[in-house]
Amino acid sequence: MTILDLRAGLSVGLIALPLSLGIALASGFPASSGIVTAVVGGLVAGLLGGARGTIKGPAAGLIVLVLAAVTDLGVRGALAAFVLAGLLQVLMGLGRATRFTSLVPAPVVHGMMAAIGLLVLFRQLPVMLGVASGLRAGEPLEVVGIAAFAGGVAFVLVVGSVIGATRWPWLAHVPAPLVAVGAAALVAAHLGLGAHPEAARLFPALPGSASAWVLLPDLSVLADPRAVFHALVLATVGALESSLTVRAIDSITGRQSDLDRDLVAVGLANVGAACLGGLPMISEVVRSTANVQQGARSGWSNVVHGAFLLVAVGAFGSWLAHVPLAALAALLVVVGAKLAAPSTFRRELSLGAPRMLAFSATVSVTLVGDLLLGIGAGVLVALLGRAWERRRSSRGEVAEERVAIAQPPGP
Repeated sequence: MTILDLRAGLSVGLIALPLSLGIALASGFPASSGIVTAVVGGLVAGLLGGARGTIKGPAAGLIVLVLAAVTDLGVRGALAAFVLAGLLQVLMGLGRATRFTSLVPAPVVHGMMAAIGLLVLFRQLPVMLGVASGLRAGEPLEVVGIAAFAGGVAFVLVVGSVIGATRWPWLAHVPAPLVAVGAAALVAAHLGLGAHPEAARLFPALPGSASAWVLLPDLSVLADPRAVFHALVLATVGALESSLTVRAIDSITGRQSDLDRDLVAVGLANVGAACLGGLPMISEVVRSTANVQQGARSGWSNVVHGAFLLVAVGAFGSWLAHVPLAALAALLVVVGAKLAAPSTFRRELSLGAPRMLAFSATVSVTLVGDLLLGIGAGVLVALLGRAWERRRSSRGEVAEERVAIAQPPGP
């Protein structure tokens, strides 16, 4: 391990801390589950993985799938599905299934990420504004107002930090998410938000003892066909997203990672995290990009990131309980806005109608159905578009040949 790995791991850990809390809450899980996932992802997958530049942890891209599993199976039932999904990913890695990820067209991948961003925006904007944090009709409006204010402060600070980092390079070393949640927590403390009788539901509930962080899966739920279905979907989508992230990071670093070995490591880490009450994990693109930008040279940066989170929770766990849910939702809103940026839609449109149709099919079907259906629809439209282009090209060649034959030979 080098100094660069140590610095990168600490920097990514600072970013991952608030994001892990927010993703867990948005997924219908206790806030502690996000930290469990990030710790296991760092310590287990970091030591076993084949992708040296990536960071493993909970991802906003899986929020919708995890929330669907919780709705059908409950939290402990969903954990059982996560265990099975991890085992399936191990089998996928051993069976070298990652080679099929190259068959997914680029517009489908871009459409998948844009759709995820839109879904995150739709779900987290009300929470950021304090109107979907478990409040009932008729409750004091000042609670909603304070929540909205705290979320607004966090949102402005995140955006301001990002903009500032482009003008003052030294700000690039200050994690914007940490600045945002810290400021929002100070605002909440200054306004006495924690003392409000109805405000308890506006903060992440973190357990006081280490044993209370562990949630055990209800493996009996695996007899339910719905559990098997959710496991298959999570294993497939998680493996796809993770492998595509590794490919993207390899294109930045110039390395050639062992995708199959990395998927086996992710699968084993997913089994371990689910047994402790954690969320499914993947190679997460935002944190992995930050890791590479900080100069990480090996998988030790992922291990440092996991160890840092473990120490941070033990030392500052009580402080984390003072971060408003609206602030965590604001971080996810920023993530969703980046994934579904208008520039993404403009880029696909500029690359031609067939590509835009595949992109649009993926986005629209994902929004009205689910992610797996969206990917399937996008691939189908992309294949039809390629077939149409080939047929059009062949017709053009035949027409040119006929014209050449009809023309009289030259003198």
